[in-house]
Amino acid sequence: MLCALPVHFVRSDAILPNECHYPEHAASLAETLRREQLWRIPIVLECNSLAVMDGHHRLQAALQLKLAYVPCLLLGYGDVEVIATREGYLVTPQEIVRRARAQDLYPPKTTRHRVPSALPTCNVSVCLLCGRSDRAADACRIARPADGTKMSGKSSLSSATGTATDRVFHHFTETVKDSIFLI
Repeated sequence: MLCALPVHFVRSDAILPNECHYPEHAASLAETLRREQLWRIPIVLECNSLAVMDGHHRLQAALQLKLAYVPCLLLGYGDVEVIATREGYLVTPQEIVRRARAQDLYPPKTTRHRVPSALPTCNVSVCLLCGRSDRAADACRIARPADGTKMSGKSSLSSATGTATDRVFHHFTETVKDSIFLI
């Protein structure tokens, strides 16, 4: 059952998409995240390659918001069935991972990964996903910008053991280290 699996915080820039996305849908998700300040459903990744199994639009929303980390479930293809939803495309676990690594993306919604049960909710503060205390404060202030400006900041994050500004995020991950892992 998926609800018993740990949620991992994975660097958003380490995740490999294998499908294109619909920009309007990703923008809508980003706006919902910005407004609610809560990440509710983890992205499902292949555990060895970090290729997306489920959640391409959520990943794009995270990238639009410049989130350093996203909540993810890590599964193997032994646990997940995959099918093609479009004719004329080879859809196998090996081909999906190859395309992800080569950045040779399928059209949107070409693959369908069937997981053994419903995805769990995780309800993680978007401020924590910024990864650094200074960026977390900025994210909370910019959550509902009056002037329409977007979040700013670097897309990558220093190591969790790096700078003093990572203390808030490091404290959070230490507090819940038995159930959430930083990758």
